[in-house]
Amino acid sequence: MKKIVILGSINLEVVVQQIAGAEHDGVSCGLGGKGANMAIAARRLGADVRFYSKVGDDGIGGSLLHYLKGEGIGSSGVFVGKGVGSNVSLLLLGKDGDYNVSRSGWGYKSITSPEVGSIKLDGSEIVISAISFPQTMISKLFAKARKAGCTIMLNCGPVAEVDTRLLRMSDYMVMNEAEFAFHAKAKKIRHGDAKGIAGLSGRIRRKGQVIVVTMGEKGFVAISDSGAITEGGYRVRAANTSGAGDCFIGAIAACLANGKGLEYALGFANAAAAVSVQGLGAASSMPHRREVERMLSRKETQQVSL
Repeated sequence: MKKIVILGSINLEVVVQQIAGAEHDGVSCGLGGKGANMAIAARRLGADVRFYSKVGDDGIGGSLLHYLKGEGIGSSGVFVGKGVGSNVSLLLLGKDGDYNVSRSGWGYKSITSPEVGSIKLDGSEIVISAISFPQTMISKLFAKARKAGCTIMLNCGPVAEVDTRLLRMSDYMVMNEAEFAFHAKAKKIRHGDAKGIAGLSGRIRRKGQVIVVTMGEKGFVAISDSGAITEGGYRVRAANTSGAGDCFIGAIAACLANGKGLEYALGFANAAAAVSVQGLGAASSMPHRREVERMLSRKETQQVSL
């Protein structure tokens, strides 16, 4: 089995949920951040994960390291910055699972070039990051991974300008419809228009590269040299959609690391994401394998037709 190496964000996530008819909103705290979400998703699905990030030398940072250890990931790759505040995100959940988020802290953003340079690769790994992480640090790791012969996967969320070198170096790019429209410079994409997305993918996809565009309850479309793969989503009641894309990527990586083919990995990831949106927290809602297998067993009755 290949190892998965993830360089990404980690933060304390405070979730405020609007509860219909209640006098007060519901509040919960837990682990979050795209990097941590992807790492936990892959680990819970059986992958061997090495996670790299940075926290502050405060009580929040200590809690984040404790969370990671509890997931069996370990914290040896998480650097601690002296006098730096750990990252915190405030997630305001609507009644339909959509969300607004605000962030503070400098923890993972203070990671240094020597710290990233200390990450060891032998060419057998799947290396993953997200553009929400400092892109100069991602470029440094991806260049090292490309030289070593690793498989490289890029989480293109959230919508933001991205160093085009990252796009070119990536073997897999995963994004939602809004992110795809931004990077493909498309004025408008109809929700769930897999055919339209496939037609525009040549604007950003190079030969040999796989682009996966997630479409929420409409499923996904993946475009490679061999053509397009599409599959509808699942009929579930979403409580929090904030970590669904991270879950999708972690699940794909876990399958590929275990020697599964792309089509299987995509279908498994689609089911995993459907499970994840039913929980309130981001990282805490990442599913275990048995939950994904249970969702897959309901595919004929719960899947949306494209």
